[in-house]
Amino acid sequence: MKKFIVMLITLAVIFLVNDSFARAGKGFSSGFRSYKSQDFNRVNKNPSQPSPYQQQKQVQNQPGYQPQTKPSFFSSPIFKWLVGGLIFGALISLLLGHGLHFGMPGLLEILLIIGVIYFILRMLAKKKEEQPAYATNANTVSEPMYAADTMSVGPYINEELILNLAKNAFVDIQRAWSEGNLDSVKNFLTDRMYVYLNSQLQDLKAKGLRNIVEDVKILDAQVVHVEEEGDNKVVIVEIEAEAKDYTVDRYGNVVEGDKNNPVRFKEYWAFVGKALNWKLDDIRQVEDV
Repeated sequence: MKKFIVMLITLAVIFLVNDSFARAGKGFSSGFRSYKSQDFNRVNKNPSQPSPYQQQKQVQNQPGYQPQTKPSFFSSPIFKWLVGGLIFGALISLLLGHGLHFGMPGLLEILLIIGVIYFILRMLAKKKEEQPAYATNANTVSEPMYAADTMSVGPYINEELILNLAKNAFVDIQRAWSEGNLDSVKNFLTDRMYVYLNSQLQDLKAKGLRNIVEDVKILDAQVVHVEEEGDNKVVIVEIEAEAKDYTVDRYGNVVEGDKNNPVRFKEYWAFVGKALNWKLDDIRQVEDV
């Protein structure tokens, strides 16, 4: 009789955990967003293509490279014309019998000359700025610093900020999930994502279970897709991590998973927002994308 009861309990536990409660999202895709990996506009992920900064360094390290310097005003044609004009005027004055006089212009003439010089210099500077910023040396033909195929595809984002936020959100959400209370990470979640995860937690509690995700280690994280969505942007981050992932009953007995050996997994986390305000809006498993 006792063996029969134990068998029934075992079958009941298996039935209760057959949804595979594994980490935040149960290891399933939330299904809020639809995207395919082949459509990802992975930015600057080709290791064979140097970044613009690396390209500039490579050019500067080439033999014979000479950095472009701004010409001095005293070596400009304008300064030479002014000095030549003064000397020419002095010679004319000498020939006419008035002595060698360079002349001293009045304040109005000085301001007028300064204004003309300033205007001419601004025009020359503007013309120079409109030309492409090419890096050149004495022996090579000018080439653009930024090739079109190395530029980011899609809207601009602060990738470093997004990745830091994604890593922090990933670790904190797994901790809150393990504790069975998402209030501490509600600011990381959109309203529908909070409702989705919280309903799963309540389902676990109703069955007397708790899923624990501990010793979380993020092995890799990279932005794989960026797109516009109204006034916001959607950024998809591919996260590869390792963690101990197991489920216990109300008595602390492990009913699923392994509390001693970590598992390795990879997921897509989609964040929506702009500037410094970003929230998790979707979790997708790699095999579902």
